[in-house]
Amino acid sequence: MPWPTGPVQVGVKGENANLHIWVDNTAEQPRAGSVAGGAPQAAAIPSGSFMEMLLGHRSGGVNKPAPFLSVGSTRYGSGGAVTYAAGTFTDTNQNWVTNQFGAAGAGEAYGVMTDSGQYNVVSSNTATVATNKSNWASTPGAGAGYVILGVAEQNQGATVSYAAGPANALVDTGKTWIVNQWRGRWVYVANQVRQVVSNTATQLTLDAAWSATPAAQQAYFIADPFPSSWLEAQRGFGITNDLNPNNL
Repeated sequence: MPWPTGPVQVGVKGENANLHIWVDNTAEQPRAGSVAGGAPQAAAIPSGSFMEMLLGHRSGGVNKPAPFLSVGSTRYGSGGAVTYAAGTFTDTNQNWVTNQFGAAGAGEAYGVMTDSGQYNVVSSNTATVATNKSNWASTPGAGAGYVILGVAEQNQGATVSYAAGPANALVDTGKTWIVNQWRGRWVYVANQVRQVVSNTATQLTLDAAWSATPAAQQAYFIADPFPSSWLEAQRGFGITNDLNPNNL
């Protein structure tokens, strides 16, 4: 049952009558005689969790960032405001800082994934349009959801190839990786995801061959694990989908 909208009614003992209705799962409204005369009225506050409801916090706005995958987040969007072109995506609900996700920003790298199974690396952005380092392998349809996330490693261009080694490899001659530093991590390219079994200074060996060899110079990124909750952060886990299911 959704959190009630409208003014909050304060009972004679100071309780929040709307909260009782929500918890008791009943549509019964408090009787007029049960509401303190002249009790203050406050607008209901949208919130993202039960504790936020109790504490009166709200999701989004200036006092608390919107949850990662919710409307109002600068990292997520879907629906009528979201459209895609060959190498870009647009979200008219956003008001991004120019190049906050691109190489001209703070020096961090960002990947983008869509709910249609497309992956890329963001190279620059305006207030509402983000440009990828490569074209989409298959342009997502209008309204498809996207999420922008920080990545541990990425590249695109002349140093990147997918057919220079065995069928289950990614080669980037522009890198000088530490041997096996990416073992167990996930690499995202175009519309495919593979797990890194081992790596040399310039080559990733993957757990399976490409189903279709990605185009030469196509952008790739290696996911940077992040906790999905504070409890997971304390326990040292990564994202909810097991970061290393093969125990590599």
